[in-house]
Amino acid sequence: MSDEHLSEPRSRSPSVARTYYSRARGLLTARSVVALLVTLLGALALWDNQVAQFLLLAAASTYFFSRVARPPNTKWDVGGYIVTSVFLVHVHLLGLLLLLAQNVRMFAVLPGRPVDDHLTLRRWLEFQVLVGMGVLPAATVRPKLFTRLPVEQELFVVLWAGVFLALLVVGLPVASRVFAPLASKGAGYALPLSMTVLTVVIYWAGHYRYGWFSVGAAFLVLGALSIHLGRDGSEIDWPAVGETVCVFLFAYVLMVTILSASPGVDPFGEAFHDYGQFKTLLRSAELPPEDVWFAGESVQYYYGGFVSAAFLADVTGTAPHYAYNLALAGFYAMLVTAAYETAAAIARHRGDAHHLAGAASAFFVGFGGNLYQALVTVVWAVPSPFDRIVETAVSGSLRPEAACVLGEAPREVSYFNAARIIPDTLNVFPILHWFTGELHPNLMSTPFLLLAVGVLYSYYRAPAENRRLRLGLLFLALPLMIGFVATVNTWDVATVLGMATLTLVFAPTDSLSTLWNRSGRDGNPNTIVEEAVQLVRSIPPLTLLSAAGVIVALPFLLQTASGRELALVPASRRSTAIGLLLVHGSFLVVFGLYFLGRLRDRDRRTVLVLLAVSVPWLLLVAGPRRYRVIGLFVPFLVVTWYLRQRDRDLGYETVLVIGGLGLVLIVEFVYVVEDAAAFRFNTVYKFYVHVWLLWGVAAGVLLPRLVRGRFATWSVPTLRRQQVGVVFAVCLLVSVGLFATIAWSNRATGYQDPSLDGMRYAESEYPEETEAIQWLDERSGTPTMLSAPGETRYIWEASPGASLSGIPTYVGWLHEGAYRSWSAYYGRQLVADTIFNGSSPEQRKRLLVFNDIRYVYVGPSERARYDDVEPFSFPGVSVAFRNDAVTIYRVDQSRLATNTDLSAGRVGGSPEARGKPLPADEPACRDDSDDSLKGPLLPNPFGWI
Repeated sequence: MSDEHLSEPRSRSPSVARTYYSRARGLLTARSVVALLVTLLGALALWDNQVAQFLLLAAASTYFFSRVARPPNTKWDVGGYIVTSVFLVHVHLLGLLLLLAQNVRMFAVLPGRPVDDHLTLRRWLEFQVLVGMGVLPAATVRPKLFTRLPVEQELFVVLWAGVFLALLVVGLPVASRVFAPLASKGAGYALPLSMTVLTVVIYWAGHYRYGWFSVGAAFLVLGALSIHLGRDGSEIDWPAVGETVCVFLFAYVLMVTILSASPGVDPFGEAFHDYGQFKTLLRSAELPPEDVWFAGESVQYYYGGFVSAAFLADVTGTAPHYAYNLALAGFYAMLVTAAYETAAAIARHRGDAHHLAGAASAFFVGFGGNLYQALVTVVWAVPSPFDRIVETAVSGSLRPEAACVLGEAPREVSYFNAARIIPDTLNVFPILHWFTGELHPNLMSTPFLLLAVGVLYSYYRAPAENRRLRLGLLFLALPLMIGFVATVNTWDVATVLGMATLTLVFAPTDSLSTLWNRSGRDGNPNTIVEEAVQLVRSIPPLTLLSAAGVIVALPFLLQTASGRELALVPASRRSTAIGLLLVHGSFLVVFGLYFLGRLRDRDRRTVLVLLAVSVPWLLLVAGPRRYRVIGLFVPFLVVTWYLRQRDRDLGYETVLVIGGLGLVLIVEFVYVVEDAAAFRFNTVYKFYVHVWLLWGVAAGVLLPRLVRGRFATWSVPTLRRQQVGVVFAVCLLVSVGLFATIAWSNRATGYQDPSLDGMRYAESEYPEETEAIQWLDERSGTPTMLSAPGETRYIWEASPGASLSGIPTYVGWLHEGAYRSWSAYYGRQLVADTIFNGSSPEQRKRLLVFNDIRYVYVGPSERARYDDVEPFSFPGVSVAFRNDAVTIYRVDQSRLATNTDLSAGRVGGSPEARGKPLPADEPACRDDSDDSLKGPLLPNPFGWI
């Protein structure tokens, strides 16, 4: 209690009933009522899914409690913190009891709780009333929309949620220091920050001894760091923590529900690769792990995200086929929470409604899609002949596969077409990636990319006099993020460094003053000359933080990473204006309307800028294809840059807009040359996800300002601006949300047997082979297995045994040729063909010995490739498993070596033994109406590097 309050004249204390009544009336705000209604509707929608009910209601009750638990402008003492923690645990335990009992219909107030004063009693009663209001209706009246998961899987869902929340709490003291300039103290970043610290320590310690030793060391480091910073009096914004818990659990439950409808790991995307690397990492005793498709060699791919997923599986004791989908849900929830936190932090500093900004950003990033589905709906809905006019206007700019379904009823989504709007590219947005159910590095890195953006925004907001904080952010936190994202998804490093450059240029404090304690520029740069000077001055800090980031990722860079060359995009193969608008149009409209409204009527320079960019814009968009991207995006870049100099009301959201514009322009002129994907397929794929994240957050900040009419400086009535803003926001959100809404409805149709078992597809479609794979899965370690080369990708017959068991195969999918060299891949392929199909028994035995083959997998794929597999009637080779579909031979290397002449003959493969590849054709026009880019005819659904 402050001295000012103590100096007030003493007044009669109100009664407990009156105080409680006043406090209860304070809860009846419009925001609280809406939140409560949303909670009740969500709980009513979850029929027998008690796990989803529990998590949703726990999130809502935690949020409400954080809003009413303490009076404004006061801090909690240690006793209040302990009491509050006890109450939170109390409610979560009650929810767990509801889950286990399955028949409980209400919460009973447990006796024996220590209550010391009226304030604590009031808080406790309010909390219990809110929980009762949410749980009682949900437990008694629930329409049946979804059936529940098996009890074992429900417990894993709750266990993983508990681990995530525990890591969030442990990371709060660290986040409060890193994000001290932010009002929320970085509550939404606490979980990904904890995951970053843990994974980096595990990554380094794992090169000495991977397993429980490295995991234990990581938790010791994180715990010591949290305790040390917590003792120094780190501030924690508990209402912001409540919001974070609410957002995280809502997103977590949402993704668990989506994945439970189609949880299977199948070969028709990157899931075979992701699951195989994940399983191999769980088998490994050291880092880097062995390559599941190139036995005996370390993986030539970024695997930091798999380390994060693997330690969560180990800590919770979850079987890999469940942990795979739970990790997907966790990464999704972290992404949505980080998007919410970033937008809310920017909006809070501007004095806007941070709840609306955070929710809009979470929607754009976590649920929004491009405008292709809206285009399909419009062409179907408009009457003839207007539908033909629209179809004719846009079809020439789309891939044939995407154009051929225009005009059809939008009852089902086409994942294939929505991700391939621009020819020769892949235009994936986050929610499409999660609907495919692939634990891919490009997906796992997204929350950590936004965490890096949050660190940069914290530096942007850091006061000039706090040089110690700026040094820590620039040379400790940011290098840690650069090194970490390099191991998770190396493409992210370029985006983080680009955003770091923009942040140093536009930050109010001089970047060199961070290195040397000297006076520098104070305030944002006001001219292009000042920005150019600041760009030059930012080179030393950027060089130092890049070097520090290299040190963090040094083991990966020395052992796993490989170099790539850059090339220019031919002018004839750049993107079309229609394709760019369908991919980015939803964001461009938001930015265009807002920035146009910020231009002032009587500013002559504004008029000159408009004249300077409008005429070239019309000429370029309507002109040759090689210039259309310039005409479409350069005006946005010029106006945004101009407004940053003239309009002090614009903040870090414009830096995000400029960063996204830079990425879009760069990939139109430069691409990374690689063998894994043709032309710029991978380059656009990787960086467009980054653009979506940056622009999703920026649009989330700006959209509420449009709705509230705060975007225009012109003489237009505020009410009229608000009406226009509301209509625009509704139309935009409907258009952006069409894809995910229809996709979710497709999955919910016939949703009667939910599961999180990643082996479900294999068990239902290939039960006999799955039996053999489960036998392999019971073997320990990483023995080398021989199976048919996966020369034809994205079909079941390509290395199912290795991909689903994690036991490395001698030669697997064709991707390995791009990772290493084609001569190495085809050399191994020839050796495998010779062992299976060779005419010389001695040569086959020598190859088995020299390549340390421990198991030979003979299934339908091997019989199809070699017609008639030669028998393995050698001393030391015996049948270890056999059913109608698969025979697995065990090779006793010591016995086989004693019965083989290892000094004579060749040890390479024989060209005449080469097997035939399995066919895979692609129709000229297809409509993938299934729900996961599945289908044996799908060519390379997602790119590689």
